Amino acid sequence: MQTPVQSTDRTEAVADKQPHFAIKINRSLLAPWFILIAILPAALSYLRMMTCFQTQIKRGCDMILTTDRLILRPWEDTDAELLYEYAKDERIGPVAGWPVHTSVKNSLEIIRTVLSAPGTFAVCLKEDGKAIGSIGLMVGEQSNIGLPDTEAEIGYWIGVPFWGQGLIPEGVAEVIRYAFEDLHLENLWCGYFEGNDKSRRVQEKCGFTYQYTNTDAEWVKMMDRRTEHISKLTREDWSRRVKTIRDMD
Repeated sequence: MQTPVQSTDRTEAVADKQPHFAIKINRSLLAPWFILIAILPAALSYLRMMTCFQTQIKRGCDMILTTDRLILRPWEDTDAELLYEYAKDERIGPVAGWPVHTSVKNSLEIIRTVLSAPGTFAVCLKEDGKAIGSIGLMVGEQSNIGLPDTEAEIGYWIGVPFWGQGLIPEGVAEVIRYAFEDLHLENLWCGYFEGNDKSRRVQEKCGFTYQYTNTDAEWVKMMDRRTEHISKLTREDWSRRVKTIRDMD
């Protein structure tokens, strides 16, 4: 007696009746995750860069820069008497946008509350190390014109007895180098109020170019309204300028 051959049709039919499990994935929900994964390395790199940058700014509190004739160092409490000697002169502060100092005690307070900020340097002659002026590098939100963390504003002044000697352009040039080479900033900005031709000439000597003017702008420090001219120096323009000067030498 022959053994009946089992029909494969029945087997297939039974298999067709087995439950199938499938997960339907909405691709539109996955798209944001793919984008996040794609940009995550760049975002982490940017965060590491900014963390390093902020660390460098904080270390700038102890930074000492030098030029042929100058030492640029942090302000100290012992500078208060010399600061008052120059900052009490009405030809210094008001044209730069801040009130004259009224006493040595007032100057000491300014050192502790304003000039102690990271990136602020006392301008000192190498021959005696005494403070005769100031240069400030105000990064990002510390600036007066609202900048990103990769840009900064430069401010400066020097005592009247030292006008006309090219000392501030010399000091500003070194702070510019520090900003671009050490801090890797992208752009530097600088402003001067209408009538402050000395400040304008410093900016021109250092390579800044005019960008725009704020007219009738409120200036809280002096409780008045002013016209301010804003100039800018990019890292690319500075690099070309430095290369040109070196080639000439």
